[in-house]
Amino acid sequence: MLKALVIIPNSRTREISDILQIAKSSARKAAHLEKNPPILAIEYISRLNVYVVVYEVFKAKVSRLRGVN
Repeated sequence: MLKALVIIPNSRTREISDILQIAKSSARKAAHLEKNPPILAIEYISRLNVYVVVYEVFKAKVSRLRGVN
């Protein structure tokens, strides 16, 4: 499943590596994962002065254990 984040740059985000670091951290927290999800795209929208980050989250396979009678 594809998801997106919007990052508003500030004085601490001077380089694209700063944006990437924020994107990885925010995506991991939003998806409740231990590892960083794959970042597929980072696009800058100059009219809005924001970065849009697209990342992918895989649905976890849930297995249910049956009780033994």
